[in-house]
Amino acid sequence: MNSVYHRDFDAELEEEARAAARARAAIYTSDDLSAAAESAARIAHERGLAEGHAAGEAEALGRIEARRAAALEALTPKLDRMLADRLSHRTALEGQLLDFALSVCERVFPEFIAQRSAAAAAEEIRRLIGLALGRPRLRIRLSPVTRDLMAPELEALTAGRLGADQTEIVADPSLAPGNAHVSWEDGFAEYSYADVCDAILDALKDAAALLAPAVGGAASASAPETTMSKKAT
Repeated sequence: MNSVYHRDFDAELEEEARAAARARAAIYTSDDLSAAAESAARIAHERGLAEGHAAGEAEALGRIEARRAAALEALTPKLDRMLADRLSHRTALEGQLLDFALSVCERVFPEFIAQRSAAAAAEEIRRLIGLALGRPRLRIRLSPVTRDLMAPELEALTAGRLGADQTEIVADPSLAPGNAHVSWEDGFAEYSYADVCDAILDALKDAAALLAPAVGGAASASAPETTMSKKAT
């Protein structure tokens, strides 16, 4: 009986080459060790630089923040004093301006009332008539001075819409030249130039009184009393 023996020399040679390669790979040469040591040293050096940079940056930021906090702590009282001084200065200026405005108004308002009250009342009456002309009847009470000043104009304004018999213009000696009273069937309106001036004076006095504690009460102490008086309407 004959038998055939088969052997693959190529496969054997390839396996021997792979085994030799594995044997060589399992042995570290001095060059391999030197390269590994250099790589480890380089990695350690780079890691040390990064960690040192981070630590140095954190330390520098900490010093900067500490200096900033110290500077802010030192500046805060100075800024507070500066703001307080500016507020006191502004309050004092406001008090002086109020005193000046009040003094001027107290001096000129009596003259305004004497010279401008009739004209101011006439202006207000024109406005009131424009609002009330839709009413069926108007009764207008004026001081004799204002009536003489406005009578022709009032008659012309009202006659075209209401008619002369529906408009009554009365001279009331009890009214001051700056006062007026306009009435209709379900309402009325009053105007007093002196009251307007007194309201301005009262507002200035109230503002000065509010500022007085901040400026040591100088504004209210120095403000003279007004000589004007309101007249009844």
